[in-house]
Amino acid sequence: MQFERALGRRVSWSFSFGTHELKILPHAFADDNAYFSNRDEALMFGYFEHGGETVFTCLSRDIVVHETAHALLDALKPDYSRPSSPDQAAFHEGYADAIALLSVLSAEEFLLHQLKRSGKVAESGTAMLPALMASLTADSFLFGLGEQFGVATESMARNALRRSLEIAPGPNAYARAPEEPHDRGEYLVAPILVAFLEVWKRRLRPSASSPFAVKSQRVEAWRVAEEGATAAAHLLRMIIRALDYLPPAHVTFRDFLSAFLTADVEACPDDTRYGYRAEILAAFAAYGIGPESKAPNGCWEPPPEKLDYSAVRIDGLRSDRETAARFLYDNAGALGLCEHALTVVKDVRPVTRVGADGFVLRETVAEYYQTIYVMPAEMKPLLGLKPLKDLPPDERIGVHGGGSLIFNEGGRLKYHVRNRIDSPRQRGRIAYLAVHEGGEGRGARRFARLHRLRALGANADSVQSWP
Repeated sequence: MQFERALGRRVSWSFSFGTHELKILPHAFADDNAYFSNRDEALMFGYFEHGGETVFTCLSRDIVVHETAHALLDALKPDYSRPSSPDQAAFHEGYADAIALLSVLSAEEFLLHQLKRSGKVAESGTAMLPALMASLTADSFLFGLGEQFGVATESMARNALRRSLEIAPGPNAYARAPEEPHDRGEYLVAPILVAFLEVWKRRLRPSASSPFAVKSQRVEAWRVAEEGATAAAHLLRMIIRALDYLPPAHVTFRDFLSAFLTADVEACPDDTRYGYRAEILAAFAAYGIGPESKAPNGCWEPPPEKLDYSAVRIDGLRSDRETAARFLYDNAGALGLCEHALTVVKDVRPVTRVGADGFVLRETVAEYYQTIYVMPAEMKPLLGLKPLKDLPPDERIGVHGGGSLIFNEGGRLKYHVRNRIDSPRQRGRIAYLAVHEGGEGRGARRFARLHRLRALGANADSVQSWP
């Protein structure tokens, strides 16, 4: 429901036979694991013995939301489950962790309970605001929360909150991030949590006319929890809405940051009061992650002004893939499409979102893919890419790309978010797949294997299969 409310539309699963139901198996197997299986169209939860007791992973909110987020991300961006780059493999894990953590942090009762456990709240239910704000840091409040986050997550070696907070920020942190998907995904979670804390403190900071700006500066604990839950809920909506502003293939953390910011600009144009976007930019920059967009605010740049709309009819555009395909055909040059590749419009979906100010935002999102198969010697003449030396000359290479077209309610293009099929980024992707592709497709148990390896402390490349 959170996803559909934030996205402004229904979400359909990506199952092969068009099934409309996601199955949930709470006691699927006896093992310290849980995963989403596209082949089985199900969320699988294990159970195991720990400290003389049986631990059921299906009873951990963190784990349930994490696995559900995998299923929803697979439904909305199915290509993200395929091998592409270290960032794309890590994005699934980092995004699911961020959804799970913000879902927990948006529960006001939970934050109130943790505040009282911290010792900063007096028996009267109030706290000194300066001391409380000083304690709202990654090293104190959130790290202490990580220690209490649940026996199931600790036993499975996947306490995302605690692990992410152990990452030291720095301008080269992202550049030096490991390739293992869970470990790399923490570099996506960490800046989101840092931004959450800073926005929370901004929301608590009293203004000169505020009734809280008094001598003692005492504040009710319920208000502190309320402001924290509100900040987490807003960030949760932002990262869900960001999915519509991402390319359909080969996502990177830099792409996500630009989509993150663009989604909020569209829904909440005025961000001057609490500065969510400024805190997000600062937090990601602290870990060496900048937006992919070259715009000053980090949002996606507008498309070319001179586009041919003669074949576009608003009613058809909102539901008809053929209308979107004709728009691409008429504007292939202006939009930078590769003329040698097969172009297919996969999805067209109208969205209706309500912003923080109560105004309704209506858009149409159309996703297209481009595919071409080339021999190494053809990479230069067809794609303008220098061929990789290590590839066998007779090997046929599949090169994929695509984009998302975001139209306003008048049928005019607002954003063209893409990863070009002839982008220099493709060379890095092909080189990565040459080493890592074995066994890493959209197999039904890919997530099971990754989660199990994380619990064992092994690297995904060190084990050939997982039953």
